[in-house]
Amino acid sequence: LMEQAQSAAAEQFATTAPSLPTPAAAEVPTLKSIPPATTDGPPTRAPLPAGARAALTQSPDAGLVAPSLLRQTAASGLKSPTDLAFTSDGVLFYTERAQGLYAQRPGEAAVAVFTPRDLATAGSSGMLAVAVDPEFSRNRFVYVFMRASAEGLTSSRVVRLTMDGSQTKVLDRRDIVMVASDSAVESTRSSEPHFGGALRFGPDGYLYVGLGDGRSATTPQSPQMLAGKVLRVDRNGQAAPGNRAPAGYDSRVFAYGVRDPVALAFHPNTEALLVAQRRGTQPDDIALAEAGTNGGWDARCMPPRTGYCERAEDQASAASLVAAAWRGGKAGEGLTAVERLRDPVWRGWRNAFVVAFDRAQRLDLVKLDADGRVVQATPVLQKLGVGFKAVAQGPDGLYVVTSGKPGGEEIWRLLAL
Repeated sequence: LMEQAQSAAAEQFATTAPSLPTPAAAEVPTLKSIPPATTDGPPTRAPLPAGARAALTQSPDAGLVAPSLLRQTAASGLKSPTDLAFTSDGVLFYTERAQGLYAQRPGEAAVAVFTPRDLATAGSSGMLAVAVDPEFSRNRFVYVFMRASAEGLTSSRVVRLTMDGSQTKVLDRRDIVMVASDSAVESTRSSEPHFGGALRFGPDGYLYVGLGDGRSATTPQSPQMLAGKVLRVDRNGQAAPGNRAPAGYDSRVFAYGVRDPVALAFHPNTEALLVAQRRGTQPDDIALAEAGTNGGWDARCMPPRTGYCERAEDQASAASLVAAAWRGGKAGEGLTAVERLRDPVWRGWRNAFVVAFDRAQRLDLVKLDADGRVVQATPVLQKLGVGFKAVAQGPDGLYVVTSGKPGGEEIWRLLAL
C-alpha cells in the first residue's frame, strides 16, 4: 500500500511539488489495515482513494522546502466536527458540536459515546474540544469542553469522562471546571461568541483550558471572572502548583487578559505555552505565555491598530505574553488549531507547528527558534475549497478536520512524502 501511495504521489506532484529525496524506510508512517468506507452507517476510516491530492504552496524566500503531501479521507459524513484526539493505541475520539463525543477504534465504525442532555447547541454552542489523558491506559480519562444549559443558565464546562475497557461507553462523568456566562452579554451577542474552548495537556501533566472573553469588555482583566483567562488544573479541576495568579485572582488562572484562545500548544525546546487566539478586526496570532502573565486584552481601551491595551500600567505585564507573538497575514482568517509535528517524516519541519484556518481555507507550517521567534511560515495546504477546524497528530499520520465542506465534513489523514 505504501509503495502504491508513493507511486501515485510521485506522478501527481510531478509538476507542482519540489524535488525531495526518497524518505528512509524508518521515517515512513506505518499504514494500518483500514476497511472500505461505508455510506449507510457511522463513518469509518477509509482506504486511500486513487485521486487523493493536495495543493502545495512554497514561499519564494523559504529556507525549508514545503513537503509533498498525500491526502486520505479517513472519515466522512460528519456534522459540524470541532476537535479530535488519539489514544496511544490509535483510538480516535472526535467531537461534533451538536452531537457530542464519538469514539472510533482502528478499522471499526465510529460510536457515539457521550451526548449529554445538558449540551447547549444554540448558535455556536455545543461540544467544542476533546483531550485524552496522557495516562489514559491507566485511568481511562477523556476530557471535553462543552457549553451546558441547566435551569436557564448557560456555562462553559470541562467534563472528565471515565471510559470502559472497550472505550465505547462512559462509566462516569465529573464536571471539573464550570464557568457561568454573562447573561447580559449572551442576550446581545450578534457575532462570534468568543467561547475559547482550547483544551490541551501540557508536558508537565496538567490540563490547560482556554476561556474566551465572552465578548465582554471587562472579563479579561477582572479578578472576579474566569472568562478571558487560561487555566492550568489537575485531573480534578484543582489549581496546579506554580500558576502565579495575581493577588485576588482565582488560583487556577495561569494567564489572563486573553480574547478568544481557540488552541494551545507547547514550544518543543522550552515547553512554554503557546496561546492561539482569534483577533477579530486584527490578524489572529500565536503568543508565548508564562505563568502569571497578562495578555493585555481589554476592550475598554482597545487601540485601533494593535488590538492590545496600551495603558502604561499594563505594558510591562502584557509584554511577556505579547512580544513573541506570531501574527497571521490579515484580519478575519479564522485561526482554529495548532499542532506540533513530531514525526521524523517531516524532516526539517519536525517540531514546527501546523496552523489551521477555517475562513482562509489553508494550513500553514510555522517554525520557531529556541527563543520563540518565527524562523519561517509557509502555506502547505490550500485552494481545496474547504477550511480546517482541528488538527491532531495520530499514530499513522497527521489528521485534520474540514470546515465548510459541501455534503458533510470529513477527517483527512495527511502523509508527508
